Amino acid sequence: RPIVGGAVVGAIGVATPAALGSGHGAILLALSPQFAATALIAIAVLKITAASVSLGSGFRGGLFFASLMVGALIGRCYGDFTSWIDFGTHAQPVTMAVVGMTALGTGIVGAPMSMTFLALEMTGDFGIALAAFVASLIVTIVVRETFGYSFATWRFHLRGETIRGPHDVGWMRDLTAGSMMRLEVP
Repeated sequence: RPIVGGAVVGAIGVATPAALGSGHGAILLALSPQFAATALIAIAVLKITAASVSLGSGFRGGLFFASLMVGALIGRCYGDFTSWIDFGTHAQPVTMAVVGMTALGTGIVGAPMSMTFLALEMTGDFGIALAAFVASLIVTIVVRETFGYSFATWRFHLRGETIRGPHDVGWMRDLTAGSMMRLEVP
């Protein structure tokens, strides 16, 4: 599985290097007006495919920032598409990129407040942070009602942890003062 998965991800990387890695550099594409929405959707689909193949092949990690990148790309495309419909006002593509980033990040990580504060830290704009918060809450409700818990929590379940969310993280029940103390003090 790792060989086949690596070959598929490598082929995706040949098609577009923006779909490889965590996406730190590629997230800037969502903020750049020079890229068309169709190109951004193609990159998002390839990134989703690469992340899925990577996880299915047994590789770990890379979902947090990948979710931010894909959410930003989809949000930016939504902002672009609203300019095609005449409602009188149009969504700002960069604002929608931040809102999309926080919404999808919340669905994957399951931390609406953290994602909202990330949006506030990035922009310094309370209006955008409020929109990101509302989107994060909607995603949290949808994910909880349809799936039960976030993708990150599901991955804990695969490892044998029985948690429902961040408040149930198992290391707290195993943490004792004795386990934190050093025994070999001179």
